[in-house]
Order: sequence, then structure tokens, then C-alpha cells
Amino acid sequence: MQLFFSPTQLAHDPKKEISDGRLVDAVEIPKRAEMIFEALIALPQIERASLHDFGLDPIARVHDTAYIEFLDRFGALW
Repeated sequence: MQLFFSPTQLAHDPKKEISDGRLVDAVEIPKRAEMIFEALIALPQIERASLHDFGLDPIARVHDTAYIEFLDRFGALW
């Protein structure tokens, strides 16, 4: 299995997130990403893959256009 990871992902460091319509302490924090990465890379069946920008096409294959547009505007709406 290929593992895609960039250190830039660790810049995502929210203090709060929305869960079930409520604002709660964030779970998806850099420390958790680091722990998951370390656990995965230690597995023999994991191959670290090189990174490149896949663009929006793969995202659009599994998510509704309205949802993608919402996420694109979410920062300004918040």
C-alpha cells in the first residue's frame, strides 16, 4: 500500500472543529498525524510514495460539487 504524506500537513493545527453540529476541541491535530504516520511507515507492507499535486479531479470523483465549493468558501464564511 502506498502512503502519501507531506510535512505541510502538520501546518493544519486547528484548536476547534465542528462535530455533530457542535464546536468541540480538535481531534485532527499535528501530533495525531505524526503518530499515525510513524505507525504506518513502520509496517512492511507500506511504501512511501512520492508526492505530486493531483488537482481536484480525484476529489470531484467522490464528492459532490456543491460540497467542494462549500469547502472552498468555508474559511470566508466562518
